Amino acid sequence: MSESGQGAATKKKYAPSQTVRMHRRQLFHWIGSHLVNQRRLDDWTRKEYVSCLRSSLQQGLWLRVPRDPDILLDGEHFQVTQPICCFTETGLDDIEDHSQKYGRLGLGFPKRFVLENGGRPVNYLLGKKTDPSMQAWLRLAETLQRPEVQESLPDVDKSELNDCLSFVSHFLKAMKHTSKKKVVPQKNTERKKIKGQEKPVPNPHQRLFGSPLHFLEEREWRFVLRKLGKRLIPRGVTENVTSNSTEGPEWLMPYTAGKDLFTVVFPDNGTLAMAVDDAVIRSKLFDKSRPHVTLLTLEDIGTF
Repeated sequence: MSESGQGAATKKKYAPSQTVRMHRRQLFHWIGSHLVNQRRLDDWTRKEYVSCLRSSLQQGLWLRVPRDPDILLDGEHFQVTQPICCFTETGLDDIEDHSQKYGRLGLGFPKRFVLENGGRPVNYLLGKKTDPSMQAWLRLAETLQRPEVQESLPDVDKSELNDCLSFVSHFLKAMKHTSKKKVVPQKNTERKKIKGQEKPVPNPHQRLFGSPLHFLEEREWRFVLRKLGKRLIPRGVTENVTSNSTEGPEWLMPYTAGKDLFTVVFPDNGTLAMAVDDAVIRSKLFDKSRPHVTLLTLEDIGTF
């Protein structure tokens, strides 16, 4: 085969369109966390979910500081203080536990939408000082905060560097809960009597997987609000000036159904039916000028 023929064959073999995809192509934002304690889906709960969807379609995604901000170590250097909006790459077939925590109404967006607006995947750390990545982040933060370093920087550079470190650190998250409660390790011992007493001895045939990494399993992506002069990241985000409620969002990220929003997952078929009966929601989801939004329910998942 000629050199040009080999090149053509290689190019065809590794064409991007033939690349095997290992990751999900949609990210889901789940809403309705205030309804997760309502285990029974009655008409009131369904109406609340429909109201959440209508509000989101009209106003946009919420960006706000979480009630329980992420904290690494003692929180001295790394904690969430800026409004954020979170997504998960977890597939719908594994979403039950996630939706029971964050709400049972899922909005599916292409990764393009998140990336083009300044979002990205979260960087997971062990959250321990022995973690090399954690050590590197601490070294940067502590060095920047040294009085001699701060005094040597012009005010403009000082402000910009502090802002950069804060923004990047908002994409850090512990892989697992950092509770001070004593964690019971996995059993890797056998009870054996030694000199009349039972003492644990290692079981050489037992595999150790370690404790569950709950947050890592969420495969989180997020938007983080950042002000760059007169510009804002994400692009298009606006300050919420209509809500006086402490439960409301601080900032809103508008999106267009069909163009940005690809899928809506409802808690059940009853909620879906209520939503389709809503004229505002119907006009947003089925605008004739754009592709329609795919509608699913948690009851559908696993049936096909």
